[in-house]
Amino acid sequence: MELSIRTLAFIIGITHFIQFIVIYYQYKVNKNYKGIGSWLLWSAAEVLAFLIIVIRSNFNTYHYLIVPQNSLIVAGTLFVYVGIMAFFGKKANRKFIIITFGILVSALTYFTFIDFALMPRTFIINATLSVVSLFTAYNLYKHKVSTVKSSANFLMVILLIHGLVFSFLTIYITFVNHNDYDIYAANLINVLQYTDGFIAGLLWTFGFIIMINQRLNEDSKEEKNELEIIFNSNPDSVLITRLSDGYFEKIN
Repeated sequence: MELSIRTLAFIIGITHFIQFIVIYYQYKVNKNYKGIGSWLLWSAAEVLAFLIIVIRSNFNTYHYLIVPQNSLIVAGTLFVYVGIMAFFGKKANRKFIIITFGILVSALTYFTFIDFALMPRTFIINATLSVVSLFTAYNLYKHKVSTVKSSANFLMVILLIHGLVFSFLTIYITFVNHNDYDIYAANLINVLQYTDGFIAGLLWTFGFIIMINQRLNEDSKEEKNELEIIFNSNPDSVLITRLSDGYFEKIN
């Protein structure tokens, strides 16, 4: 049975929509944590991008959708970076974001509307995704805190693998495959791109949720310890009793 890239793109779009719902719930119940909103934008950008991939061949003017589609994919990865930095209370590098995204959009526009060429666009997209993913992995390693160390390490490894996959694709396009090809063909580049997008998206969502829960648990412990200190250091006598039988639960 021949693999359908359109079907794979559609499945990835559906999984990203489910991830959007999951992250939206996390955003609603944990609004005090910065960064979750950016991860929500990541999932939304990916849903729109894969929707364009599925439907764009049905339009005669499909080339007008090329720049938005690929810009959304890269913007989604940048949102992951911004969210991680915000979650750890750090400022994202605006120069990196502006320069990276600016070069991407300019190059895509040139190789779409001035000199229409698929392989240069594919090279640019893969190279950009590689740079952003590796840069995000580095910053996650640099700024992670001990309270969420395990989940941060998990996300860092996934980002590192994600970046290396697209580094490989960039090198492959440069030295092995120089010819244009059908973006819906089941070739090595397409299969790796979509498979990586599918797996990485699921694992990122899983890692984000675990990291949020670890942060919640740690904050709960800190609040409990603060209440314990206040209770035990109160100069007045304080008793906590059980109404049902008068049992003394706690005495300072």
